[in-house]
Amino acid sequence: MLNTDPTLQNFRINVKGASIESTGSSRQRRKADKIKIQDLSTSQIIPDVKDSQILKLNDVSVFGIKDYSGNVQSVYAIQTDNAIYTIDNSRIARIQSLHETVLFNYDNTNNHYEVLVVSKNNSYQIPATYNIPNVTFPTPVFELPPDGIVPDFFTGIIIKLTNKISGRLIKDATLQMNYFDANRGNKSSVMLNLGGGRYYVPLPTNDTSIDYYFDTQKLLMTITQQSDACIQLMQAYPISDMCSKVPDSIKSFCLLIAQEMTVKIPDTLRTVSIYISDVPLQARSVGHLSNFEIIAYVPGEESSIVPLNTNNSIRLKRQIQTTVGDISIDPNTLNEFSIQSSGTQGECNEQSVSGGDTPDDRTFNIGKSNTKVVFTYGTYSVKDKIDVYYMNQPVFSTGCVGASGVTTISLDGTDTRLQVIVSPNCAGETGTAWYYTIECLTTLICEDNVCYCGVYRRQSSQTSAPSSNGCGGQGSPWNFIVQPLGSAWEFTSACDAHDRCYSTCNKLRSECDNNFLSDMMSSCTTHWNDDPDRLRACQWWAGKFYGRVHASGASFFAAAQEEDCDCASKRRRRSVTNNNAMLTT
Repeated sequence: MLNTDPTLQNFRINVKGASIESTGSSRQRRKADKIKIQDLSTSQIIPDVKDSQILKLNDVSVFGIKDYSGNVQSVYAIQTDNAIYTIDNSRIARIQSLHETVLFNYDNTNNHYEVLVVSKNNSYQIPATYNIPNVTFPTPVFELPPDGIVPDFFTGIIIKLTNKISGRLIKDATLQMNYFDANRGNKSSVMLNLGGGRYYVPLPTNDTSIDYYFDTQKLLMTITQQSDACIQLMQAYPISDMCSKVPDSIKSFCLLIAQEMTVKIPDTLRTVSIYISDVPLQARSVGHLSNFEIIAYVPGEESSIVPLNTNNSIRLKRQIQTTVGDISIDPNTLNEFSIQSSGTQGECNEQSVSGGDTPDDRTFNIGKSNTKVVFTYGTYSVKDKIDVYYMNQPVFSTGCVGASGVTTISLDGTDTRLQVIVSPNCAGETGTAWYYTIECLTTLICEDNVCYCGVYRRQSSQTSAPSSNGCGGQGSPWNFIVQPLGSAWEFTSACDAHDRCYSTCNKLRSECDNNFLSDMMSSCTTHWNDDPDRLRACQWWAGKFYGRVHASGASFFAAAQEEDCDCASKRRRRSVTNNNAMLTT
């Protein structure tokens, strides 16, 4: 769990009386060439392919995806005692501490990004734009066996995270999974954000079939390569300039992550890289896994701890044994759970907030500043008062009225939140009812199965022809195995059709996924009907491919829809009724 003490600590590693502080970028040992590491007892390299933790040194842990050969295919998180740094598509996506979140919003069209700092009682958009860093991470080649047969890679735990109040998927959280290993004691892993409100982590196993592929030298070599790329990435962000622009209330937090990004994390990675052959490998001996719990860090909310049990399991497999709500998870299967965050903050484009005689006070995170939203309200015949505040200043008030209306509210400062306070029965009456809605009209909203425009679910417009890129997705950590498997089992045409379906505006994701499975099964019959063993293997992998996209394809569906579909071009006509405001196209 993240440290509650934000005190800066100097990072120092003693090597037989010598010390390494802020070392240079060179990985040559120089004067320390012949100095043997006396104490790397706090360091460890984790060789288990199904353990997402790659290495640990002092209080710095690195998480990523390894292939069966031992190659580190990607790094997706670096954790210290103070923060979790999430890496996605060779960029820092967010930095999460116990109370604050730094969100990096990338504009690929203009090749720049903006930075938003969110805490429970405040959000601040740094008044500057920065060029997107261009850091190339290594992409090791995994050599698929000629027969295309490898152990199942899609195993572990997937978490679906939703807001308890609205039911909306939470896409920008940071999840940490804790559990107990009977052989190794307490374990902790940062989960990979798959997008679309899904989070994944593999679980370590004792599967000895992986030994056939594994090469320790590939593991050590790619750890060094990935470490060097991570150092470049940390140095590519002008964190000092960012900290110079934040308010005093979050200055200490910003200085803390600045120290970690410029000194602590780079020095740790350099040390591991230089002395890679001296860092001990963790013994591979996995015991029974139990006591699973998730710590969910949601921007602007208090962190929450949720145990995994039979109540939040999406589907129980036959291998799972349950006793009184507890659950025993088989690490050799894909286990799906749904949990909720109990946060109170709302979002733009949620369904109408409504109530009666009870006063209501809530905050909505619009997600960006320098934008406009449409505020629709109704107080019916019994008079109520609805006040809207931005940056602690009133920006709209209905007055004490019994009426309905629509107005546009501008967020023209650095804050990204609106506060809405409802004072019911302001004229001394009782038995009232009221509602309001905050809508971002040009924002495409993507749920699990469909994307649409605005809170009233208008259809989007196709702005470019649907495209495809074969099996795999841009930035997917599984491309190293999905692409060769797709080619080996003749799934490429089915993958292309699935890509085009995801890119077609107003399509249901479930329809695309079901057609994908049907196309793969047809391909198996076409190519392997005369070879029963190959046919069964092909159909098995078709099921695995379908299960993978069905469980975690929401982010790729949303990305494809956002790239090829548009809400701004749709014409709107608004009509206000006694009980709601309706949009028609």
